[in-house]
Amino acid sequence: MHYRTSHTEFFTAKNKGQPMRILLVCDHPAHTTMLEQALYNCGYPISGSIKPDHDLVSYVQNTRSDVIIVVVDSPSKVILENLRRLDITQPMPVVVFTQDQDAQKIRAAMGSNVSSYIVDGFNAERLKSIIDVAVTRFEMLQKLKSTLKTAELRLQERKLVERAKGMVMKQRGCTEEEAYRLLRTAAMNHNKGIAEIAQALITASELIPHQK
Repeated sequence: MHYRTSHTEFFTAKNKGQPMRILLVCDHPAHTTMLEQALYNCGYPISGSIKPDHDLVSYVQNTRSDVIIVVVDSPSKVILENLRRLDITQPMPVVVFTQDQDAQKIRAAMGSNVSSYIVDGFNAERLKSIIDVAVTRFEMLQKLKSTLKTAELRLQERKLVERAKGMVMKQRGCTEEEAYRLLRTAAMNHNKGIAEIAQALITASELIPHQK
């Protein structure tokens, strides 16, 4: 059975005070060992360790991971694409440690929604604070995305209602206020949102051929 840690589950585990599980993505065994020891000292359990060219999305879907730490000399197109895909299917905080200060690579990483991009090398003493900052940035970004999504949804709903009102006004020869009242009454009678009724009316009108 595949276990998929959702965004909600991430916050639930964090809010309950459970230690976040770290997935390591590293191509140097020495760095992996160093990171594992540093994470152990910080109290973070490790969910696994994989190479940068492995299928990150599939691996995460089969493990319980809350934060990803990537340690590479330079983030390749493969790892950046994997991170981008992961952000679409299962967003979570991502920290990248690298020696690559190329501006294009930094922009590409930020475009893949990397939470923290560290170019001055790995420092075990700063690891906990870096993870904390990455988690905070991730939380803020997710809240912003949620706010924007809600605003877009409300805008779409208003457009549907306005279009449906126009159809009712034309069909019934009534005012805008009367048309809205009819839509609202239909929504109450069917125990649905007014936007749902508006969408149903628009869909029905598209199925009925217009008379010439």
